Amino acid sequence: MVFLNLRDLPAKGKERWQNFSQAQKIATVLISVSVVVVLFYISTFLLQPTYAPLFKNLEVQEAGKVVENLKALNIDYQVTDQGRTIMVPEKDVYDLRMQMASNDVLPGTGQGLELFGGSSMAKTDFENQVLYQRALQEELRRSITALSEVEQARVHLVLPQRSVFIDEEGAASASVVLQLAPMGKLQPSQVKGISNLLMGSVESISPENIHIIDTHGNVLNDYLNPGTDNTGLASTAIEQRQKLKKNIEKAYEQKLKQALTRIFGPGRVVAMVAADLDYTKMQTTRTDILEGQIVSEQKESSSGSSTGDGGPAGTTSQMPGSSYPSGGGGSGEYNDESSTVNYENGKEVTVIEQQPGAINRISTSVIVDSNVEGVDRQAVQQVVAGAIGYEPQRGDEIIVQTMPFNTSDQDAFAAQQDQLAEQEQQKQLYNMIGIGAGILILLLLILILFIRSRRKVKQQPAPAPPMPSTEPEQDTKEETSRQVAATRDRNDELKDMAQQNPEEVAQVLKLWLKE
Repeated sequence: MVFLNLRDLPAKGKERWQNFSQAQKIATVLISVSVVVVLFYISTFLLQPTYAPLFKNLEVQEAGKVVENLKALNIDYQVTDQGRTIMVPEKDVYDLRMQMASNDVLPGTGQGLELFGGSSMAKTDFENQVLYQRALQEELRRSITALSEVEQARVHLVLPQRSVFIDEEGAASASVVLQLAPMGKLQPSQVKGISNLLMGSVESISPENIHIIDTHGNVLNDYLNPGTDNTGLASTAIEQRQKLKKNIEKAYEQKLKQALTRIFGPGRVVAMVAADLDYTKMQTTRTDILEGQIVSEQKESSSGSSTGDGGPAGTTSQMPGSSYPSGGGGSGEYNDESSTVNYENGKEVTVIEQQPGAINRISTSVIVDSNVEGVDRQAVQQVVAGAIGYEPQRGDEIIVQTMPFNTSDQDAFAAQQDQLAEQEQQKQLYNMIGIGAGILILLLLILILFIRSRRKVKQQPAPAPPMPSTEPEQDTKEETSRQVAATRDRNDELKDMAQQNPEEVAQVLKLWLKE
C-alpha cells in the first residue's frame, strides 16, 4: 500500500508542471478556470435559496416585530421596499405565517369579538364601549378584505355615546381606507355593497356619514347618496349633466385617437374635445287645420220686376199749380242668388320635445408631435372635421398644432426596461457560461482519459514472436504450396470477375483509390 506524503505534494506538482508541454499547460489552466466558474455559478445561483415576500406594505412597528420574531427563530430574511417588505425563503413562507399568527404578530390583523373572550368584572362601561368599537372595526375589516379586489383595509368608526341624560345623541359615522390589489378595481355595485354592509352593521348610520377611499386618496362613494338608483349612478341633475358631457367628449376623443394613431403612430398625437351642450328641455305644440268633408250645403235665389210713374225728383212737381211737365213711366227686373256650405274640418297637432343634451358647439384641439415629419395640418383638420361631424353654422372650431412632446417618462421607463433586459441577458449569459464550462470540463476529462488509455496501449509489451516450428521442413513446403495455390485461385476468380463485370470492378478500384 502506497501512502501519500503531503509534504512532497508541492514539489511533485511543480515537477509535473515543468514536465508539461505548452498545450498541456494551457489545458490545465482552462480546466482550473472552468472549475472555478462552475463552482461560482453553483454557489451563486443554484445553492442560493429563492426568496418570496412574507409580508408587504408593513408599518415600521409591524416590520420591527416581524424581524424580531424571525431573529428569534433563526430564519434568514431580506428587507426590501424601504423596510415595508420582508422576504424569506420561499419554502418557509406558509409555515412562518402560521408561526407569526400563533405568536399574535400577524401584521394588519387585530382581535375582533375575541376581545370579549376573557371575563373581567372590573371593566367600566367606557372600557366596554371601547372594546366593542375595536371588535366591530376588526370584524368589518375582515368582511371587507374578503373581496378579491381588496388586499387590505382599515375601518374607523365613531359611535355616539348613549346616555339617559343626553336628549340628542350624535350621529354615527364610518371611514374606510382600502388598499386594492395590483390592477384591482372596485365596481360601483361593490362600493355600494360595502356601504350597505356598514349601514347594516352600525346602528343608526346614514349613507352620507359613510366615507370610502383608497390608498391614493380617491373617494370611491362620492356618488352614493339617498337619491341614487339601483344602478349606482348619481340622480342629481348636475351630476347627470357632468356625466353626459364627459361621456360625449370621451367618445369623440376616443374616435379621434383611433383615427390619428393609425396615421402618426401611438404616443404621437393628443386630441381634446370640449362640447357645449344645451340642457334645456323644450316642448313645442303646433296645430294645422286640414280641409274636411262637406256636411251641408244651402243655396238661395230670388228674381223679380218693378213698374211706376213719376216726375222729377223733388217736391215742386207735386205742388198744385205747377207748370212742369210730368215725367214718363218705366219698368225693371232683378236676380239674387246665395250659397252656404258647411264643412267638417280636421286638425293636425304636432308636439316637438327637445331633450336635454343637444350639442350647441364643439371645440376640438389636436396636438401632433413635432418630431413627426411631413405633418399636413390641412389634411389633419379634414380628418378631424369628418370624425366629429363638423358644422360651421353652429360655431364648431378645430385647432391643429405641432409641438415637441415630453418623453422623459417614456425614456426613463424604456431605459429601465432595457436595464432589466440587460440583466436578464447577463443572467442567461452566466447560465450559458456555466453550462458551457461544465460541458468543456466534461469533454476535457473525456479527452484526458482517452489520451491516457492510448498511452497505456502504447506502453504494453509487444507480443512475443512465434516459436519456431519443430515440424519437418516438408510440412512447411506443403503449407507454402497450398497458400500459393489458394492465391492463384483467388487471382483467377478476380480476373474472371473483371472480365464479366468490368464496370463494377472499375468503380470499386476508384473507391479504393479515393480512400
